[in-house]
Amino acid sequence: MKNINKTFFLIIQQLFNRIFFIVIYVILFGKKNIISSYKKLIIVLKYYKWILLKIIQSLKVIIISILQVVLTGDTKVGKTNILYKFTKNSLPKQSIPTIGVEFCTKFITSSDNQQVKLQIWDTAGQDRYKSIIISHFRRSSGAIIVYDITQEKTFQSVINWLKDIRDQTDKDVVIMLVGNKKDIVDQKEDERKISYGYASDFAQQNGLLFEEISAYTGENIEKIFNILAQAIIKRKIPEQQQKLDCAKEKQQIE
Repeated sequence: MKNINKTFFLIIQQLFNRIFFIVIYVILFGKKNIISSYKKLIIVLKYYKWILLKIIQSLKVIIISILQVVLTGDTKVGKTNILYKFTKNSLPKQSIPTIGVEFCTKFITSSDNQQVKLQIWDTAGQDRYKSIIISHFRRSSGAIIVYDITQEKTFQSVINWLKDIRDQTDKDVVIMLVGNKKDIVDQKEDERKISYGYASDFAQQNGLLFEEISAYTGENIEKIFNILAQAIIKRKIPEQQQKLDCAKEKQQIE
């Protein structure tokens, strides 16, 4: 993006330099050369207009949407590991409970070539940070509720996290249910406490997206954020169109 901006400003600078020299040429050599100078100016402008149009077409690829996503769920379900794996492609050196919230960003490209900036907030799972966590729910356009496939208690808490999110966010917020530690049950199936089918049915009944992942191996990490971002964008487009239609109607009435 920086390279495109730099190229854009260099072209603008060159354009103004050409115009400046043509103006100086007219001043120095008088009116006789105005017509020929004017023709040269038109040629220059057409040339740069073509280049600028090409740049504008390429800029369509870098139109940026900023989406805030919150990671929530009980403590020790692997929220921080998910955040690190997605944004840094690594895991934290030490396993320390999150205090309050932790924040990271990452750019992804949507299916329609739109560059999307995800602001991801990793929230603490402890009750004493509930007020801080809830304040971040209000500003989010998407949420991921994480549970541990090997710990039934963490799935039982999902309904409470879901209620907190829906109480504090707009009705159009996109929520995804994510079961972490898939790598453990892939190696040892008897470690699984929540079946894929049961969690999938719960998600469907409550209007949630759903996927199982492994923060340890990175399996499906990119997938869940891409699916969530795409769902948020898809939901936001009709909303933005509705606002534009309302604005047009208001102008017509006035």
